[in-house]
Amino acid sequence: MSLGWLTESSLIPREPKPILGVGTASLLGLQAAVYDRERRGPFASTKRRRLAEEAKARNAGVEARNAKDEQKNEEGGVSLERVAARLAEKARRYEALVNGSATPDGEALVNFARKRQLEGEEARAGGPPLGAQGAWAEEEE
Repeated sequence: MSLGWLTESSLIPREPKPILGVGTASLLGLQAAVYDRERRGPFASTKRRRLAEEAKARNAGVEARNAKDEQKNEEGGVSLERVAARLAEKARRYEALVNGSATPDGEALVNFARKRQLEGEEARAGGPPLGAQGAWAEEEE
C-alpha cells in the first residue's frame, strides 16, 4: 500500500552505481565544475536580470510629473477643510429635501415628490416595480 508523500521518508539510501565507460578523472572535473558553480551562488536568468534592471530604472519625466502633481494638490487639492465644508453642504441640502422646505432648483437628480407619488400609486395598484428609466420593469420569463 502506498501512502503517497509518506513513502518518501521510508526510502533507504543506497550506494551509488558506477557509470560504465566514465572514468574517475572526468567525474572529478564535473564535481569541480559543480563546486565552483555552487560557490558563486545562484545565477539569475537573463529574464530575471532584465526585469530587475527595468525595476531599478526610472522613466523619463517622472520627477517632473510628481512635482507638478504636488503643486496642483497644494493649490487646489483636497484638504480637510474643503471636505468638511462639502459634507456640511450635502447634509444641509439633504435635510432640506427630507423636510420638504427646499424647492429643487434643477440641481437635484431625483424628484422626491414625484417618487413618493409613484410609489403610492404602485402600492395601491399592486403593479410591478418601476425600472431604472421610470418605465415599467419587464418581467423575465
